Amino acid sequence: MGFESYTVVLTPQRMTLPAADRNVTGVQQIVGELQQKWPVIRLDEEELSSRSSPPAKGEACLVYETAQGLFQVLLTPSQGQVSVSVRFAYCNPRAVYRPFIEVVSWLMERYRMQAYVMASDSIPDLTDPRKVAATLIPSMDYNRSLWQTDVRTTEEVVLRPAEAVERFVSPRVLNASLTPA
Repeated sequence: MGFESYTVVLTPQRMTLPAADRNVTGVQQIVGELQQKWPVIRLDEEELSSRSSPPAKGEACLVYETAQGLFQVLLTPSQGQVSVSVRFAYCNPRAVYRPFIEVVSWLMERYRMQAYVMASDSIPDLTDPRKVAATLIPSMDYNRSLWQTDVRTTEEVVLRPAEAVERFVSPRVLNASLTPA
């Protein structure tokens, strides 16, 4: 997860699963509840097939994909807890913000999680789901504008972060390496 995506990592505020052997059950429960609340969320087979190594035991990779945007949800069990990473590529239409924030807020409230924004050291950990939109939207807009300036485009296209790198960043790096100094 690099500069091409806006990422929020959610971790339990306190132990939410009673024992390490419940990790897989906890992931499966969260996946089921996410899919029940947002039927458009599905397993991200494309992401899993593009990886060089298989997923860790109990790990789940989901995708929310519509014409309005795409974001990924990665659930990782560890030591009796489940951490969740939610991310979208900056090239996605701004319309992806609303469902992204809804999922982040819902996970925080439902599972008593706190959110850490990977794109900013200036945003403190969020513990109040009601403050997610007000806190994240300015940060998303700022980081998205930096990305657009860096890759020299305002094109909006529904892509995963790795696809965004391949489409927008790799050609720039290749062209820069072929241009004489």
